[in-house]
Amino acid sequence: MKKVFMTIFAAAMAMSMSAVTPHFGIEAGYDHGSGRVSTDIPHMGEYKEEVKKELKMDGFHVGGNVQLDFLDGKHIPSLVIGLNYQFLRNDLFQTDKDMKDLKKEAIEQFKEMQKEDSKYSDFNLREDIIMHTIQMPIRAQYAYQINDAFRVFAYTGPQLRFHVALQMNSEESMKYDGKKNGEAGMRDMISGREKEIGWVEGKQTSVEMIPNWSKGTAKIIYIEDGEKETEEMDIDKEGKGDLIQWFDMSWGFGVGFAWNNLSLNISYDLGMMNLLPKNEQKAMKDLNQKLIVNSDALAVTLGYRF
Repeated sequence: MKKVFMTIFAAAMAMSMSAVTPHFGIEAGYDHGSGRVSTDIPHMGEYKEEVKKELKMDGFHVGGNVQLDFLDGKHIPSLVIGLNYQFLRNDLFQTDKDMKDLKKEAIEQFKEMQKEDSKYSDFNLREDIIMHTIQMPIRAQYAYQINDAFRVFAYTGPQLRFHVALQMNSEESMKYDGKKNGEAGMRDMISGREKEIGWVEGKQTSVEMIPNWSKGTAKIIYIEDGEKETEEMDIDKEGKGDLIQWFDMSWGFGVGFAWNNLSLNISYDLGMMNLLPKNEQKAMKDLNQKLIVNSDALAVTLGYRF
C-alpha cells in the first residue's frame, strides 16, 4: 500500500511540475516611499511628523523576475519571484517648507555676495537622505486572459527587503576665485559609517570612520593635502544597537495589465517590521510602551516578459 501511495504521489508531482510554465522577465519603475508610526505614547505628534518627513522619498527600482504559471488558458494562477535594486532619495530642501525657505534665503544672500565680488561661484547647499535596498518580492498572482494579446492580473504576497544603506548627507560650500571652501558630511544610519570633508581654498581634508561591529573596531581614514593615513581604534560593540534595522519585510498588493510581452502594474507595500534601533525597541518594551516605525512604498512598474 505504501508503494502504491508513493507511486501515486510521485506521478502527481511529475504532472504538476510538467504543467508549470516558467517565464523570465525584467522590470523597472518609479517608487515613492513613506514612513508610518504606531504608538500609544501621548504627545508624539511632532515625532510622527519628523519620521514622515524624513522617510518621504522618491526614486526607482530595477531588476528581474521569474513567473511560474500553473495553468494555461483564460484563468492563470502563478507564483512570481523577483529580485531588484531600489534607490530612494529625499531632498529635504525640497520636501520641508522651512528648509526650502532657508535655502531660498541663502541663495539670495549668495547672489548679493556675487554682486559685490564676482569671484564667488558654485554655491551648494545640500541636505538629503538616500536609501539603497535589495528587494525580493514573492507574489501569488491571478491573471485573466481576455484575448490572445491582452490580459489583466492582480497579486499579493510578502517582500523581503535588505536595506544596504540609509545615508544622511549634507553640504554647504562655494568657490572663491575657483577654489572651493566649505564642508560636507555623511552618516549611514544602518552601518554606522561616517565621513566629514572640509575644503579651504581648494585644499581638501577628510576623516572617515568605517566600523567593524563584530570585532569591536573601526578603521579611521585621514586625508589631508592628498596624503592618506589609516589607523584602527576600539569601539563599543553595543553601539550597533543604536542603528536602524537593516532587515525589513512588507506585504504588498498590486493590479496591472499586459499587452503581449509588455506589462504595467501598480502596487503598494505595507511595512511589517519595526525599523527602530534595537536599543530603542528594548527601552520601549521595558517601559511597556508601543513605538513602531514602518516603511511603506508605492510602486509603478513597467515590465517585459521573455
